[in-house]
Amino acid sequence: MKIHGDWKMTLISERVILVVTYAPWNKEAAEAFAEDFRRLAITISDPQWAVIVKMGNEQLMIPDAEPVIAELNGWAIAHGCVCEAEVIHHSLHAQVVENTRTAKTTDNYQQASFDNDADAVAFISDSPVEFSAEQALEWLAE
Repeated sequence: MKIHGDWKMTLISERVILVVTYAPWNKEAAEAFAEDFRRLAITISDPQWAVIVKMGNEQLMIPDAEPVIAELNGWAIAHGCVCEAEVIHHSLHAQVVENTRTAKTTDNYQQASFDNDADAVAFISDSPVEFSAEQALEWLAE
């Protein structure tokens, strides 16, 4: 089946992955995204890194895609992700985040959702991961 959905992704300060999602995703889009995410994440040499995901569409994914993202979240935590912030603008996003969350907040992993970029970036800034907050805000605003 053809990929339905899109995203953009970048790495800043060599330890923070920024993601913006677009359009509802099918399972094939989730699988392609997971591959792209892993490919970028394995380039991070720092043992602790973070991710900010900005959900830029009204409906994020069909239910068949959720297990793919849940597995990716577990993989990220196992490979050094210590902090994740989601920027959500629609009520459906909160449910998707809950459905794909594989770990609750622990001593080694923090995750939270926000309704704006600045609060998400501030949350990551309070983690042990050092990065350019200004660069993150600029990229997320594009």
